Amino acid sequence: MLGTRLFPLQPAAAALLTLIAVAAASMSVAAADGDPKAGEKARVIKSEDKLVVSIDDLEAINQKTVAKVDVDAKGEVKLPYLSKPVPAAGLTTAKLMDAIVKAYHDASLINHANVTVIFRDAEDPKPKAPR
Repeated sequence: MLGTRLFPLQPAAAALLTLIAVAAASMSVAAADGDPKAGEKARVIKSEDKLVVSIDDLEAINQKTVAKVDVDAKGEVKLPYLSKPVPAAGLTTAKLMDAIVKAYHDASLINHANVTVIFRDAEDPKPKAPR
């Protein structure tokens, strides 16, 4: 009997852990259902990968700049208006987004860039024209 209620918040902690477990399980189900972008942020970039990089407000306010780039043999990507390429190989898309934001900030082009990066093979395929 002594060990049944050590802390008064124990039921709340149990409920929180149950909520976390349910949320994690639902994310796993989404990935298993074939969501093409479910594993996108965990995938590591390597040389020769093909990426799509979108940068908001680079060329004009309320305009999205989209660059289709290839990771070169050195593991770097060349982006519009940057004099130096950005190292990409070994990073996830989320880490590359952070590196691109920093590169544009360090180049004094955009203080807080809104950047997205996806693998080109993860783009939604365009429907084929009917014959």
